[in-house]
Amino acid sequence: IGSGRLNDLWELDLSGDTYSWKLMNPTGFIPFKRFGHTSATFNNELIIWGGEGLESHKEEVVIYDTRKIVFNLSEK
Repeated sequence: IGSGRLNDLWELDLSGDTYSWKLMNPTGFIPFKRFGHTSATFNNELIIWGGEGLESHKEEVVIYDTRKIVFNLSEK
């Protein structure tokens, strides 16, 4: 891992005796590389807001559907 802006997505599998990480390959509106964002989960969604991009602070809201493995840009 390193430092800086990232847009990769990992899933932690808590089933079984040992835990494992899996790099996800979602489709849809892939968020820009960022840091300093806020995220929360609700039902089967991961909601990501804001963060610092390569050029500026962003106010967009991106929603990741954990069942469909797809990102969508939220309509404000």
